[in-house]
Amino acid sequence: MRALDRTTWTLTWRLLRGGGRHGRLGAGLSVAASAICTTLLLLCIGANLGFGGRAAHADWRTPAKTELSRAVAVEAVGTTFVGGEPVTVVDVAALPGTSGEAPAPPGLPHFPEPGEVWTSPALGELPGKDTTGTLGRAALVRPGEKVAIVGHRADDPAMTVKRGTDPRRPGDIVTPTPVADFAGKRTADGLGSQYQDLMKIATVLLIVPLLVLGASSARLSVSRRDTRLATLRLLGAAPGRIAEIAVAEAALTGTAGAVAGALGYGVLLPLVAKVPVAGGSWYVSDLWVGLPVLLALLAGVVLMVAASALAGLRQVAVGPLGVVRRSRAPRLNVVRALLFVVVLLGYWQLSKGKPMDINAVVYCCAAVFAALSVIGPWVVGLLGGLVAASARRPATLLAGRRLLDDPKSVWLRCRR
Repeated sequence: MRALDRTTWTLTWRLLRGGGRHGRLGAGLSVAASAICTTLLLLCIGANLGFGGRAAHADWRTPAKTELSRAVAVEAVGTTFVGGEPVTVVDVAALPGTSGEAPAPPGLPHFPEPGEVWTSPALGELPGKDTTGTLGRAALVRPGEKVAIVGHRADDPAMTVKRGTDPRRPGDIVTPTPVADFAGKRTADGLGSQYQDLMKIATVLLIVPLLVLGASSARLSVSRRDTRLATLRLLGAAPGRIAEIAVAEAALTGTAGAVAGALGYGVLLPLVAKVPVAGGSWYVSDLWVGLPVLLALLAGVVLMVAASALAGLRQVAVGPLGVVRRSRAPRLNVVRALLFVVVLLGYWQLSKGKPMDINAVVYCCAAVFAALSVIGPWVVGLLGGLVAASARRPATLLAGRRLLDDPKSVWLRCRR
């Protein structure tokens, strides 16, 4: 299709403005559907990125052991309680002969000297110790977290005596470990990782219906739109011009909805950040998806809506009287069922005789849900043919013909 020219945009805008109350209502519903889809998609992506950001900010507290010849510092982690609240205490010491080589821990301007105590804003003063300064954002997983970094000499007992584990707080105690840096390592069995895995599955369960909603937003006023475009076709408009008008209308409503959804995401972001998950609230920056992801998703929503509108032009494209005569759209074929079977066989082969990690489970769930969206209309059409063929009463015959006429819309209503 050639690029949309000024005439197409002008005519599309006039048709939208002159559509009457019902036309404006349909356009408004399309914008609202695109906005809801965009907002929820952005929140899902932001939540996944947020859990990843939390894990990245906690990695440095799980020291990655290195050879003593390469180590520049010793790191140990423990938990104490102040006022009944847990406080993560990270003890660090520079090894002899590495003066100036030890990197600064996250959130600090320099490596702490022996006796220095740096605390998080929520902790303030650590009882029994003079606070040197306040930890920066890079050292904290969430707002309100209580963390302290204490500097020691390398020969202090706190940095030389091996620490035992506490079954009541698994993972909270780390014995003194020689490290080359404070990059740390990612733990795969922590509470944060479990929440992240659950969020991935929840995203898959939500994202497929959202994509269907976004694609359906272009068809909310399909009958009125098709009638209007068929009238233009009778007046002499070329099929290409009709397709351009349909795409332009969908692009306008989709863009308006996507922008409104992005604004809604921005408004909801501070509120969502206050929701306590996995021990506390969020930093807004952790839930922000970033400008490249935001623009890519907005473009994706608009393209999806435009493609859906273009795919719904079959009856108008039949001829000038395609809508008036209710020309029958092409029947859904058995390829949809074969695709669903292929997806199920693929899932069976991947899961047969070996455990699957969470990412494989997420991808398989996404493929199964997408396959259900493909086979659903075919099943509805098949059911409609059986009902119509065996009908003995007018009501049953009409019901079967309704299923055959538009199985996609019926499937969408069943899903909702």
